[in-house]
Amino acid sequence: IEFHDIMANGNPDSLLRFSQMARSEGWPGRGVRWRMQAAIKPEMDEDLLRALAGGGCSEIVYGLETGSDRLRAAMGKPFSCASAERVLGATQAAGIRGVVSLIVGHPEENDEDFDDTLVFLERARGSVAGVLAQAAVVEPPSRLQRAGRVVDPNAAQRRLARLRKRLADLGLEGSPEVAAEKSVAVKS
Repeated sequence: IEFHDIMANGNPDSLLRFSQMARSEGWPGRGVRWRMQAAIKPEMDEDLLRALAGGGCSEIVYGLETGSDRLRAAMGKPFSCASAERVLGATQAAGIRGVVSLIVGHPEENDEDFDDTLVFLERARGSVAGVLAQAAVVEPPSRLQRAGRVVDPNAAQRRLARLRKRLADLGLEGSPEVAAEKSVAVKS
């Protein structure tokens, strides 16, 4: 089972109740596993994650977006790399596969921001089971589009190529999206 809500942990109490219901119904014992997409949040602690694993959660894809605190703040994402590392570590400790989703080539991303992402992946590689990465596309109506900010497709492609190489060097599983060079809309 896969949940396609990009923030399935929007209400951690509801998520906990769902997981407890799945466990009480015997889903894990019958081979029913589920995965979800989630935000990096302090509530994603080891206790909650162990409960999710007990209810059959096998994978969580976290919207990390970037390993740069500066760029993530510009995107309006309210968490730090340190918080992401704690959540990913707790996810791994609970026996859940933790995957990070990245946006490469955001109009406000510079080379230092991208380097920060590569450094983050190296630091967190023991807790990161896989990486999904997409090239950014600015879509109207958005603040970026109104400000005339555009994606430099050459920079995005160069960064995706660097990311592919770095993932291979680190032994991290890359995503079909990286290989296929798909894009994701940026609406910030």
